[in-house]
Amino acid sequence: MSNKSQIITIVACLIMALILIGGFLFLYQPTIPDFEIRVLNARNSDAIIVRAGGMNVLIDGAHREYGYRILSALDDMGITRLDYIIITHFDSDHIGGLPEVLRNIPVSTVLAPRYSETSGSYRRLNEALERAELTMTRLEHDYTIDLDGGHIWVNTHLREEYEDENNFSLVSAIHYGEFSALFMGDAQRIRINEFIDALAERPALYQNFDFAKMPHHGQQNNGPLRSLLRDGGVRYAVVTHDDPERVSSGLLDFLASEEIKVFPTWDGCVHLTIDDGRLRVMQ
Repeated sequence: MSNKSQIITIVACLIMALILIGGFLFLYQPTIPDFEIRVLNARNSDAIIVRAGGMNVLIDGAHREYGYRILSALDDMGITRLDYIIITHFDSDHIGGLPEVLRNIPVSTVLAPRYSETSGSYRRLNEALERAELTMTRLEHDYTIDLDGGHIWVNTHLREEYEDENNFSLVSAIHYGEFSALFMGDAQRIRINEFIDALAERPALYQNFDFAKMPHHGQQNNGPLRSLLRDGGVRYAVVTHDDPERVSSGLLDFLASEEIKVFPTWDGCVHLTIDDGRLRVMQ
């Protein structure tokens, strides 16, 4: 075989290989689920990413050192912008990583409760918001984020003062198709009762919650919380903590008695998807 024929054969083989590889990549590219929630493993702090109905939402920003982990998860999910950041309250384990997020990804709207802090985390958050030319929308009333196929209802606190600032927590309820999920920040007894009263005005949409993030990292086990979980028919619960010894054993016993499957983030990130109507919760 002449050198010219050899070159033609090699080129033809390379072209065929490229066609085959391209076809393989086209056929086997990863699919994006219709609905996705990721609860990150960020020690005893909260960072929850929601992609649903054309919206990308981040609920809380974990400890300061976990900003990079939020950005990594967003990148892994193919998210290049955030439509909303929902700040449940201003504790450092909920806002610490947000400056890193705000420096690296466009954000449209930031929702927050109606109070202020004097902490370094709060100051850094405000500086990052100023650099991003954003201001917090402090909720005087409940807020609804419309999704294609559902909505996110953000329930705000009623009082202007609480002895425990955890009770300023915004509570977010997601309704998507037949699925509902609940994220309670660090809400304590008083705030949970406020939410239960608000819930009574929306019985058609929120009779049941499939999935709920336990308030205050699973460290409480009070009557209103148990009633909410039982009456809400919760099937899956996530506890955002890295130390099982610091989680309420009473809460874990209650969840077991109600046959609610628990996903603690000390075992890793919790990943919920809905695709073609099929719900999956993985860890």
